[in-house]
Amino acid sequence: MITGSKVDLSIFKPVVYIPLIFTIGFNYYTLDYLDIWKNYNQEFDQLPKKKNIIGSWIAFGIVLIIIMNFIFSFYCLDWKARKDQTGPYAPEIVAQERREDSLQKAKQIEKLKKIYGEDEK
Repeated sequence: MITGSKVDLSIFKPVVYIPLIFTIGFNYYTLDYLDIWKNYNQEFDQLPKKKNIIGSWIAFGIVLIIIMNFIFSFYCLDWKARKDQTGPYAPEIVAQERREDSLQKAKQIEKLKKIYGEDEK
């Protein structure tokens, strides 16, 4: 979005599957194969309470930043779709929704006329 160029991501492209394989392999080797997580768990249990609280707030801040980035990504995607008139903002879809809305309004008016007896006049 910043550069204005379109990126086509697919699971079969190296830019996607190479980092994915590296991440899965690294996690398996360090956490499952070597059982390093047990050592980390023991180290964190020995930390003072103040350091634990500070670390918790730092982790909470990082998670909050990730969630805000996720929401901002949806905003950017919606903005791009509106600008390019794609997805739910395509002209044919907007026109169809307007037709359906006007039909619903006409039906509501007819029902109100029947309720108030204006259809017999």
